[in-house]
Amino acid sequence: MVVVPLRDLAPEDRFILLVTLLDGTEIPFTVTSAKPQVDSQVDVYPDPEAPDAVRQALAEKRKEVRTLRAENHQKREEETSVEHALAALLAQNEIAMTPFKEAQKWLQIENEIEIAVSVLVPKGKVAQRKVAVVFTMKNKDPVRPWTLQAARLSTWTTRESRPFALRMTPSAIAPGSTGRIAMVTDLASFDSNRDGDRLVVEIFRDGGLRQAYVELMPQERR
Repeated sequence: MVVVPLRDLAPEDRFILLVTLLDGTEIPFTVTSAKPQVDSQVDVYPDPEAPDAVRQALAEKRKEVRTLRAENHQKREEETSVEHALAALLAQNEIAMTPFKEAQKWLQIENEIEIAVSVLVPKGKVAQRKVAVVFTMKNKDPVRPWTLQAARLSTWTTRESRPFALRMTPSAIAPGSTGRIAMVTDLASFDSNRDGDRLVVEIFRDGGLRQAYVELMPQERR
């Protein structure tokens, strides 16, 4: 908002109040005051019946509908996805109810978080193309809860994203508490000749800090 005086300040002076809208449109207002200094506010509202306003509202509603449809489609796929069902069981520490066995496990402590990382592979021919990673996390921070910001699965050479299912319980790990993050992926689309000899799993906490990093080698597909 810019105020442009018509002449030097004086009682009962007139001013041009130039209001700039978000779209760059400038609207001048004439303001009259009996005081030498003026501090004013102008509230501008679009006419909801104006053609431009109607078109903008319609475009926003269409965008909202597309977003909701995409979210509903994703949820329906997750409800019927084998990978999401397995991830849910692993997040609840129900490994015995899955076709996986523990192949590797190690412990790391970083920034008040103790993480036990488990790489799980199929027990036999059932789900032989699948692999899972479970992060059992104990929050030793006395004040701050731990929350997940993002998880990634990508190829080592090209950093191209690969699909995966993820479940976490609970949604936030309170100080002194323990939680689990389970990731399951199907390696059917993994081509070592094209993608390199490994996949990379990354976990990021709130604030963007990378909390865990795992490399999945080809032998984990057996």
